[in-house]
Amino acid sequence: MVEGNSLKKVDNTHKYWFHRLDNLDIIPKIDKEKCIGSAKKRSVKIKKINPGDRLFLVTKRKNTIEFFGYTQVEETYIDEEVLYGYYESRKKLKLKGIKYFSKPVPTNDMVQYLESEKIKKSSAKFFGQEYNELSKEDFIHIRKRSNLVNYLPSYLEEYTRPLKEFMLNTIKVVYKMISHYENRNQIEIKYFLRILKKFFDAYELNKSITEIQEFYGRHAIELGYRHIPSRDPDKFVPLYLSNGEKKNFTYVILE
Repeated sequence: MVEGNSLKKVDNTHKYWFHRLDNLDIIPKIDKEKCIGSAKKRSVKIKKINPGDRLFLVTKRKNTIEFFGYTQVEETYIDEEVLYGYYESRKKLKLKGIKYFSKPVPTNDMVQYLESEKIKKSSAKFFGQEYNELSKEDFIHIRKRSNLVNYLPSYLEEYTRPLKEFMLNTIKVVYKMISHYENRNQIEIKYFLRILKKFFDAYELNKSITEIQEFYGRHAIELGYRHIPSRDPDKFVPLYLSNGEKKNFTYVILE
């Protein structure tokens, strides 16, 4: 049952919120379905959220509370079913779309720019709530300091275990297959990634070459393959080293 679907009615009255989500395994489902709710069956605050309201998405990783997404409520509806096995509230929020922070931003890093005394007094307590309202001024401050992208960034994917394991296993299978049939002892990394994309496409995993390259670069050490650099910048692929820095490589050794 739709509670409201006209954004024109709330253009001058919409509010600003954040939603904290600590179950990162359901993020791919949220990204696909564009629906959220409350883990509390009788949540009071979600009842105050209406079409047109804006939300930042927040989570906790490595003991740090971080902003990771930005969205707007398209409509609200009532559904008795538990959503994703997580959201138990009857009221659900249909999102207009989700944009993600290209890099997560710790809430503590934002405190100095915000005006709310509640946040300044205890940001951990404020952002420890599942939903909390932000002032328009603070919302704008956060929005101005965020760099947003339209795809699910790798820093979130690495914490969604099923997706990460699936992608790593696919890379390993494709690598073994190429090593078995390829006569050369090395191939360009970019060529390898193009083959990987065909496999991901076949599994209906919608990932661009840029996203696949970023994922491969972040997990190159974990995969354990040997890579060789070259002097041709058009063939460079940045891979992360054990010290967290990036270095350009061109070829992957087939063994």
